[in-house]
Amino acid sequence: MIKVALAEDNVFLGQNMMDQLTANPDIQFKFWAQNGKSLLESLATGELVDLVIMDIEMPVMNGIEATSIINQQYPHIKIMMSTVFDDDENLFNAIKAGASGYLLKDEPFEKVLESIKEVMTGGAPMTASIAM
Repeated sequence: MIKVALAEDNVFLGQNMMDQLTANPDIQFKFWAQNGKSLLESLATGELVDLVIMDIEMPVMNGIEATSIINQQYPHIKIMMSTVFDDDENLFNAIKAGASGYLLKDEPFEKVLESIKEVMTGGAPMTASIAM
């Protein structure tokens, strides 16, 4: 069972992702934070997670900054970016910060689930259009 947390400021997208993750028998959904700062606060309370699905553009603390901090403080936690940004700068900064995967938000949930499993086995999934 993969323990997953979500960092997403869009309530509609966050609720949808949380519902899909919760319904999957391979996933134990732990919590949802609406910015990087509250994600770090939840991790600091001892919440155990294997993977964070991380938005980039969030208030208070963005996903790239949060990814960098998590990578330093909790190196065992994998980060998979889920974003609308398909530009080289965000991709480069996310990977440099320690992200293990980079998916666009329009990916079907089956691809998200497959990517979660891929990250947990050492892979680095990426939306095909970004990889090109």
